[in-house]
Amino acid sequence: MTLKQLRKRLIGRDWVSAQELATSSGSDVKTIEMMMSHWVASGDVVEKTSCDHCNGCFISKCQSYCWCGKV
Repeated sequence: MTLKQLRKRLIGRDWVSAQELATSSGSDVKTIEMMMSHWVASGDVVEKTSCDHCNGCFISKCQSYCWCGKV
């Protein structure tokens, strides 16, 4: 998965968990988190740690992302 593909998956969505992105891309969570750090650093993505299962990951804590940059 490329950064552009991640961007496409985030645009127009609410919060998306790293687990969901990893599962849908056939990647692992750590790789997704490292890739997403690029968008977070550029200010195009907001990151949060979720612990209330709001993103369907059903683990105690996970990283979730929301696109807030230009479309």
